[in-house]
Amino acid sequence: MIRKLKSSSLFSASEQKVIKILGRKKMLIGDLVKIFYKRKPVDANNKIGTFVRRIKKKCEFHDMPWTLDGEGAGRNGRTVWRKSV
Repeated sequence: MIRKLKSSSLFSASEQKVIKILGRKKMLIGDLVKIFYKRKPVDANNKIGTFVRRIKKKCEFHDMPWTLDGEGAGRNGRTVWRKSV
């Protein structure tokens, strides 16, 4: 799922967890939050949105063969997925 070469040191534990949960599926940010957190903090949607943006930027910066893409508006309604470049 995650490229073992760089990704273990490239992505934080939280970012790796988001990538693992997402897999090859399309998911709403709100659905990721429900799976990621057992006890949801107040700003959970913002945190997951930040993880998604950081993962995407790291993939682009390091020219990885995949990235995260998304569509929709709002933290809860945005749909994200893993996309091959």
